[in-house]
Amino acid sequence: MNLWLTVNVIVFICDVENGTIAKRYVNDHWEFGNFPEVNCYKDVVTECTTKPPPELKVSPLQYVTVTVKRIKAVALCDSGSQIPIVSSCLFEVSDDEEMGTVNLQGIVGEAVSAPLVSVSMKLSGDEQCDQVMEELLLLCAVAQLSSPNYDVILPVDIVDELHNMSIVSVTNCL
Repeated sequence: MNLWLTVNVIVFICDVENGTIAKRYVNDHWEFGNFPEVNCYKDVVTECTTKPPPELKVSPLQYVTVTVKRIKAVALCDSGSQIPIVSSCLFEVSDDEEMGTVNLQGIVGEAVSAPLVSVSMKLSGDEQCDQVMEELLLLCAVAQLSSPNYDVILPVDIVDELHNMSIVSVTNCL
């Protein structure tokens, strides 16, 4: 003797494109011991929603204008940088100036060996205003930077230190 199980099930189907829910009644028969697992839910969602696509959030880059060895340059404030890097386009490093080398590792690509030099740096004023301040003496790597937007990369703590130095602004009178 075969035993049969008769199941009446209400199935809710979410139509994502239209944002609607379709209610279907399923009436089926299964042989006893050979029926699918049934999960019962007390509360049923009555709204059909789609998950929004992930949002790409792009943080704006921060720059400061600095003077490096009396050369005005734009510096990228980089929260991921551990040491200051100065573009080799700003000046050439002589053997007498080199204080060692460091391997620079970016997010992608191979590590690059770069000379370390002592560099004086300060914040720079605009064309109408010079800033009189002490220069910060930094040990910097000198490397070829591939960006046309900046010639220096500075860790955020060094940028903060430059901003916290005493400054006197002097207006140029010509």
